[in-house]
Amino acid sequence: MEAEKGSASAQAMSPTRREENPEGRWRCFDYEELLKRDKLSLDLFWIKDRSLTDTDSLPAPDVLAAEIADDLETALEQFSKIAAKLGGKG
Repeated sequence: MEAEKGSASAQAMSPTRREENPEGRWRCFDYEELLKRDKLSLDLFWIKDRSLTDTDSLPAPDVLAAEIADDLETALEQFSKIAAKLGGKG
């Protein structure tokens, strides 16, 4: 977790899974705590979003596509800034 402590995104997020909210999506673990586990695996999997089980309530495909495009453009801008800071041409 040391590497994440300095990043803005890690500081902006806080764990959502706590005793008072056992359905929360994620929580933090120290690396040492993970190493103590019997079966250490950092394989990731998708948690099913219960709100998406009713496909009739999903937004229209054009709305979803526009949201995805916007998210990708935002991500590209962020990566370009990172590349520029690392000495790239950005």
